[in-house]
Amino acid sequence: MGDERGNNAALMNAIDRYRAALLLAPRMERPLDWAETQQALGAALSRLGKRESGTERLEAAITAYRAALEEITRTRSPDQWATVQHDLGVALRILGERENGTARLEEAVVALRAALEELTRERAPHDWAMSQMSLGNALATLGLFESGTERFEDAVKAYRSALAEVTREHPREWTMIQSNLGYSLLILGLRGTGTERLEEAIAVLRAALAETTRERPLDWAEIQCNLGAALGGTGGT
Repeated sequence: MGDERGNNAALMNAIDRYRAALLLAPRMERPLDWAETQQALGAALSRLGKRESGTERLEAAITAYRAALEEITRTRSPDQWATVQHDLGVALRILGERENGTARLEEAVVALRAALEELTRERAPHDWAMSQMSLGNALATLGLFESGTERFEDAVKAYRSALAEVTREHPREWTMIQSNLGYSLLILGLRGTGTERLEEAIAVLRAALAETTRERPLDWAEIQCNLGAALGGTGGT
């Protein structure tokens, strides 16, 4: 209810229930149940935190994920460990966007790269692709705080890796990755010399628009805005 229908009251209810459940599964007696409840609590807090303007929920989510990782170790449960690392990285990236500094974003990159050590393309292709996208997002956000191009170059590599698995058969995810790739190429073009990156950005963003309608107005407007900036940079139409 809270996730798919946008019901914040349901998320609040879930958070209260997970916190109550932690008292019923003490860490000393049931460490894995305790850790999995911390993981679920982190997910609910993170979802709610994304919808709020503050940082309190996101900080609580990060605390819950880190608690979970004390028992969900890479040795004991590598796949679950990687999932928690991914979710931790996403929460850190969103928190980093809202703070004036790069520490959280650096932590996000570390967590997401750790997740990719276990979520390999061979074992879990879709999860691997989504983690590549999340890594690209963290790198691109970090790049906005820096003057160079290295972070955006790495973000482009991550997005292109994701697109090796996510095709137009999954239009929403494909469009999201294309849009983010286009934005990173745009920034590279604006920070570099020549028009090659800007022309790449134009092609990528136009492809994203082909799958995005005004029924998703915010996505459509963002892509149009970035496309306009890329066209303006090349003097194209």
